[in-house]
Amino acid sequence: MKLFVSDNIQFNDLRQVLKVLVKVKAMEKNIKLSEAYLNLVLDFHFYGTSKDTYQLHIDKSIKDKAHFKSIATIDNAKSYLKKVGVMDSSTTISPDFLPAISLEDACYLNLKIFYDKENE
Repeated sequence: MKLFVSDNIQFNDLRQVLKVLVKVKAMEKNIKLSEAYLNLVLDFHFYGTSKDTYQLHIDKSIKDKAHFKSIATIDNAKSYLKKVGVMDSSTTISPDFLPAISLEDACYLNLKIFYDKENE
C-alpha cells in the first residue's frame, strides 16, 4: 500500500524557511552544512560578500554561536562553499541552492513524504 503524508509548516521568519531549503538541498548532494554555514549562506545571499557582510555576520556571533567569529573563518567557510558548489563564484550563491528570493518575499514550506507500507 502506498501512503503519503502532507503537511504545511509555518515559520515566522523567511530565513528559517530558506535554511530548511538549503539544508535539504545540501543533504541531497551529500554536503554537510552546520548552522553557521547556513547563516553565512543566507547572509551572502541577501547582503553580498562584501566586508560589511563579514562584519554583520561577525557581529551576530556575539549573541548567537551559530555564526563565524572572524574574517579568517568566514574566508575558510567561503572557500568550502565554493569547493562544494554552494557558491557559483566568489560572490554568488548557486541557484541550485537558493532561488532569487529577497527579504520582502513570502515563502511557505510544504512537506510531502511518500512511502510504501508492505504487507498491508
